[in-house]
Amino acid sequence: LDNGFSLSGMSESEAKRLKLSVHTVSTQIDTMSGAPVNVRIAIVHDLLIGRVHLRNIAFYVLPDEQPPFNQRAPGHRGIPGLQAVLALGHFAWQPASRTFQVFSSTSEVLAPAPNLAFDGSSIFTQLIFRGRTLDFSLDSGAQNTVLYPSFAKEFPAIQERSTTEQHRVTGVGGSASLKSFTLPSLQFRLAGVDVALKPATVLLEENNSTSAWFNGNLGMDLLNQARNV
Repeated sequence: LDNGFSLSGMSESEAKRLKLSVHTVSTQIDTMSGAPVNVRIAIVHDLLIGRVHLRNIAFYVLPDEQPPFNQRAPGHRGIPGLQAVLALGHFAWQPASRTFQVFSSTSEVLAPAPNLAFDGSSIFTQLIFRGRTLDFSLDSGAQNTVLYPSFAKEFPAIQERSTTEQHRVTGVGGSASLKSFTLPSLQFRLAGVDVALKPATVLLEENNSTSAWFNGNLGMDLLNQARNV
């Protein structure tokens, strides 16, 4: 379930296995590695997620050799994207018990003040670092949180004792090696919870079309440090 996909996605072999009609289009998608990827489009007429029934959902169809599809078994090469996230409405997961719950009504949700916002199809939230509030993109498809060049510019002292290196960023566009530095750990506060980024990788190059807008990309490693999300 990846809100970083503005549509949903699946591999060519998955579309063939599901006997979907795949349409050729003239478009590319932006990726975390910065490399644009050519895609085709398939329409899934009925998609069931628990009790949520979606109709006529567009899926990007990507080559089988693209990650993460090249690391997954047949039948597991699909990614429900932003349309599914929005359609589910209210959901939660408990990392320790590995359970996921979709709420049937807003009355079941005990939510604090809103802490997410949209900019186009990008979802972002705020983290606190050393008393300062920072904007991060939220990416439920990212296993690891990375910090962007604007973070290094706002806190130049953290780089003083670090060594510049290359960090490999991987997404559906493949992999790219970007100039970066790494710290053993940095402490943040996220939605009232103290979380530790270990290790903390700080990119020194922009890696996609939105990385200049944010201080970092919030992934599952920090989210899963909470008891309930």
